[in-house]
Amino acid sequence: MQTIMQNLVKLIAALLLVVTMLGFGPAPSNAYAACIPTISFDLYAKTGTTTVYTGSPTLNIWGFSSGPTGATDPATLPGPVLDVNQGDCVGVTLNNVDIPGSISLLFEGQNMVPDTVGVGTGGSITYTFTASNPGTFLYEAGLTPDGQIQVAMGLYGALIVRPPIAGQAYSSASTAFDAEAVLVLSELDTLLSNSASPASFDIRNFKPKYLLINGKAYPGTATFPASAGDNVLFRYVNAGLSSHSMAVLGFSQRVVAEDGNPFAYARRVAAESIAPGATLDAIGTIPASATDGSKFAVYDSNLMLRNNTGVGSFDGFGGMITFVTVGIAPVIGLDTAGPATSNMGLPASKVNGSMSANLSASVSDVATGNSNVTAAEYFIDSTGAGGSGTPMSGTFGSPGPIAVSATISGATIGGLSSGNHTVYAHGQDSAGNWGPFALNILKVDNDPPSTTNPSLSPNPANGSVNVSLTATGNDSATGNSNIVAAEYWIDSGAHIPMTVLAASPTPGLSATIPAATIAALPEGAHTVSISSMDSINSSWGPAATITLTVDKTGPTASSVGAAPNPNNGTLPINSTDQAVRVTATFDDSSSGNGNVIAGEGFIDTIGTNGTGFTFIANDGVFNSPSESGYADIPLIVINSLSSGSHTIHVHGKDSAGNW
Repeated sequence: MQTIMQNLVKLIAALLLVVTMLGFGPAPSNAYAACIPTISFDLYAKTGTTTVYTGSPTLNIWGFSSGPTGATDPATLPGPVLDVNQGDCVGVTLNNVDIPGSISLLFEGQNMVPDTVGVGTGGSITYTFTASNPGTFLYEAGLTPDGQIQVAMGLYGALIVRPPIAGQAYSSASTAFDAEAVLVLSELDTLLSNSASPASFDIRNFKPKYLLINGKAYPGTATFPASAGDNVLFRYVNAGLSSHSMAVLGFSQRVVAEDGNPFAYARRVAAESIAPGATLDAIGTIPASATDGSKFAVYDSNLMLRNNTGVGSFDGFGGMITFVTVGIAPVIGLDTAGPATSNMGLPASKVNGSMSANLSASVSDVATGNSNVTAAEYFIDSTGAGGSGTPMSGTFGSPGPIAVSATISGATIGGLSSGNHTVYAHGQDSAGNWGPFALNILKVDNDPPSTTNPSLSPNPANGSVNVSLTATGNDSATGNSNIVAAEYWIDSGAHIPMTVLAASPTPGLSATIPAATIAALPEGAHTVSISSMDSINSSWGPAATITLTVDKTGPTASSVGAAPNPNNGTLPINSTDQAVRVTATFDDSSSGNGNVIAGEGFIDTIGTNGTGFTFIANDGVFNSPSESGYADIPLIVINSLSSGSHTIHVHGKDSAGNW
């Protein structure tokens, strides 16, 4: 009954999480938003085996491996500690190597829409989230149909989000610590582990035989080093299906947070129960009088401190117990996780091949084994095997945090394409473990911008008015830097500055070509070239061109006729139109080749351009270099003329404005 009720509590909590994520529960404090990862991890979900202490039976597990060789490394219990900084955009790629069915990941306490579909055997999926709040959290197999079985088989681990102030669990100075211990609590049921088909196991029958701290039962549990007077931060993560009440023998604990939520006032306890799926942060102070070699037991205070082999016998004192040891280094051989890399820095602005870029990061093994950090390296765009990257420098030889750095040379940058490039960095500890990668973006702009969309108005032009020149500077595909300058020139003439209309990678460009400049050009086609420059590169980009047609001569008019002619003022062109019809042909093909856009006529005396009687194009619109048209002179006008010959003057207008 106890196990059933605990499983029901965990199931109800999971359902409440789904309801909240789908918008039916309390609104989260931050919106769900995609981000570009600044630190990334690869988790490989796979089957494997483990022993929980020397001489224990070998048990089947499902677990995670990680890092550059994670695809071939064995599964570990628990999964690696994911150590990130507050504000990081975290990317976690889940690779289902050979877990049957579908698997997803659930990151407790993070603003994410839960994945209820997951990925099948052989597939992979990447999760991203912003680590908005510091604290200790659980990650585990998610809300797929076999999720509970997958967690019970070992697919879980700890997520640590660190605040900006080093050496504190949260923003409050009251959470400062000198040493920390991550304790992932869980259980193993030998019937489930040894089942030929774990997915068909009825989780209601789960009866744990081994109670574990970080995947081991005493005497296989690793100890945690500290010094006399240290404030030790205990990060408890309950990945099991049972509650555990954790105590420290020899000093009390101050509980400062639960599930990543810090308390305004800490409470002092001898032991504190931690529900399935919950986390607890507690700080205890090693007595200042403690001598080197002193041990302080950390244990489950329900006192079920024994190992059940699952075959009807007990294997002596054991279970969920470990020790904080004073003045003693970590036990050799128990560090299986590489150091965490964080605070990765690169230039915020873009760089090109004439510059170098300073890369910096912080590497720490304090929370992942406390071995000395011995090396660090970086890769650009794709990672390689540990030790094959470009070395980084630092004062190695302690667990850290150690500041590491490298200079990415101009030659290396010059060999990169323009755009964003991902730089990966990680460290190695003295146990030989390479840690997970942190990443950041190197912004490269090795190419000048292009110029597009040139336009001239008016075009053709005759030199009587200014001409507006516009274009678009475009660096979006060649580095995405802001355009800072532009210029134009006509044929092979002088280069004239243009106005950049906005601080943008794709701004509008404009200039006014004076009428006098146009008037000084000979008639015909002229090439106007436009080029732009970005804020990183000092060279001009390739020119865009557009043809400017200079047309100073109006179209010729010919084939002028009038009908009926002669006329006494009473003879219409037809019964419908009571007028004399004047016809003509207008042609600009030999005088600029602009489109004919209008025609007009005058009787006897030529008036101001644009004031004559209007011609209509035979095809309905004047829009080509050669057009024919007609105009009707009402008979009332003809009747008002004196008897005799009268001259009808006809001319046309082209698109450059020439009559």
